[in-house]
Amino acid sequence: MTDHTVKKNPASIPHSVWPADDLRRAEKEAADSLGITLYELMRRAGEAAFTVARTAYPQSRHWLILCGHGNNGGDGYVVARLALAAGITVTLLATESDKPLPEEATDARQAWLDAAGIIHAADTPWPEGIDLIVDGLLGTGLRSAPRDEVAGLIAHANQHAAPIVALDIPSGLVAQTGTTPGAVINADHTVTFIALKPGLLTGKARDVVGTLHHHALGLEGWLAGQETA
Repeated sequence: MTDHTVKKNPASIPHSVWPADDLRRAEKEAADSLGITLYELMRRAGEAAFTVARTAYPQSRHWLILCGHGNNGGDGYVVARLALAAGITVTLLATESDKPLPEEATDARQAWLDAAGIIHAADTPWPEGIDLIVDGLLGTGLRSAPRDEVAGLIAHANQHAAPIVALDIPSGLVAQTGTTPGAVINADHTVTFIALKPGLLTGKARDVVGTLHHHALGLEGWLAGQETA
């Protein structure tokens, strides 16, 4: 693992910070206002994260993608599909739930399957040769400690020699407060989307975020309009 000090590129990190709950509502409002589907935003998020991972670790050849049962997992399915198309070996493990996947995450999952991707159960043994881990387990909706299945995956990832790229926020870090009520991913890079969340900059963030990257997914103008309204 590398040093987990948060490193920010002033040219790419915005100055504004949005409350996590407000940002989730704003995402849908922005998409509706601009005529963009939530699935398109998810595709953009996955593409941004894939670019960061590929740039940071250009020699990596076997990626392990950990997908939760939500939109963070949907981002993971997009990253997996792009990695597979780039000739990278991909092993994807996904958690399950009694609740249905959100529509956009369902679309991302289906696109992965249509690309001949395979979904392995969360308790599948990890293969040899993994040289990059992508964390798409938990997103900004976390309020309490991860359940045992997810906590086990987090522990396994942290103990592995491969570097970790977290999607939007390291799994287990609370987006609003930066607290860690249970297990948390120790990321080498975190690629956050649309706007910064308070939890990426406060509390335990310095210990687990790693190098922080930001991509507004094409919503910069809409966000700026809301901030000046």
